[in-house]
Order: sequence, then C-alpha cells, then structure tokens
Amino acid sequence: SGATIMEPTSDIFETIFGSHFQNHPPVQTGTVTVDFDNKLGPNMATVPSKFSHTDEFFNFTKNVCDDPDVTVIAYADESTYEGGLMGSKHPLAWYKEMGPNKARVFYSAMGHFSHFYNGTGPSHVTTILQAGLRFCCEGAQP
Repeated sequence: SGATIMEPTSDIFETIFGSHFQNHPPVQTGTVTVDFDNKLGPNMATVPSKFSHTDEFFNFTKNVCDDPDVTVIAYADESTYEGGLMGSKHPLAWYKEMGPNKARVFYSAMGHFSHFYNGTGPSHVTTILQAGLRFCCEGAQP
C-alpha cells in the first residue's frame, strides 16, 4: 500500500523527516504552490509555480514550516480543498540537511497513484521527486 510502517510514537521518523503522517481527507483536487528559491529550484524549472493536483493531501503531527532547518518547496493551498489541518503553510515536499556531516533528507507527500509515474498523468510530481533525489545523491550543488 505504500503506507508508512512506523507509528507516530516513533521518534526516528520525526527526527529524520521532521513530522509524522497524521491523516488525510478523501482524495480530491487542490492547488499546489511551488517555491523555487532554494537548492532544488534549478532542477524544477519545468514545474509551474501553481498547479492543480489530485491526491491525498496529508496532514502531519507537526508543521515542518516552523522548523528553521527545513526548506519547504511545495505547499497545499487549503482554501482549494476540504480537510486540511495545517494552516496557510501546508507543507507537501521539503528537504533538510542533518547533523555535522549535513546528511541530505528529502520528503514528498505527493504522488500516491500510479498515473504520476506511468506517463499517463502530469509530470510535476516526478520532476519534484527527481529534484529531491538529485539533492540527496549529488554533492553540494544539486
């Protein structure tokens, strides 16, 4: 199913990614806003700054937007769908660098359905995921 195995009582997931999945409303269409002013921006040049997206919009136990070590690159506009609990800055994808060696971490809550990956759906999700993977796998300049 792709579900996260670890329950919200585990600090491991929260330590690494900054938050836990809490719940999500039914699948629906909402607007995603993308921030290009970050290390991943150049690898996301083909993604529009706003786009319509149909998915499960995850709510989280904490808002990583409040963490100064996290850079959020995509937000859900909660005014465009029902069931959001994160407020005006609803994170959907983010990255950070952890520890003294600056280990790179990327998280995306988008792309729960096969059409995002099999060429029949919009390419925005795969482009964002590829940018995140490049960030994690490449050197200081993704």
